[in-house]
Amino acid sequence: MDTIQELRSLASRLQDIADSIVNSAARQAELDIRDAARVVTDHATWHFHVQAIAQTCADESAKAHLLELLGEVA
Repeated sequence: MDTIQELRSLASRLQDIADSIVNSAARQAELDIRDAARVVTDHATWHFHVQAIAQTCADESAKAHLLELLGEVA
């Protein structure tokens, strides 16, 4: 799972799960799931921006390193 849309979809599902928790004893789990949804959303955003930078990068070495960070091949 590494496309931006897949990550956003995961974040949405996590948010829906957190929204469905009504048991007060599960409050910490709800908060953890909401935090995970935010992390996934942030990751998708960073992935999008790093990918855009890599695509326009004139320095081939820097471009290769950025793509490596994204798990892509230069």
